[in-house]
Amino acid sequence: ARAAFLFSEEVHALTNAYSKLQEKWTAVNQEMTQKFSQLTHQLHLILKQVSQGILWIRLDGTVQLINETAQKLLHISD
Repeated sequence: ARAAFLFSEEVHALTNAYSKLQEKWTAVNQEMTQKFSQLTHQLHLILKQVSQGILWIRLDGTVQLINETAQKLLHISD
């Protein structure tokens, strides 16, 4: 009976710890998502204002990013 009680207590403690870990992960994930959104917005503002054409091409050849100046220089429309 004592072993069952101790096991039950341990399961309860682990369940609570896991729940707290999930809550913490959710909070950190939300914070990181918000930061990522803010940084993405700032990057777009910078790219819109810079006078040089900027083109970011991935190793597979796909265009990851192109700013308005580069679009004008290369005669590319949205």
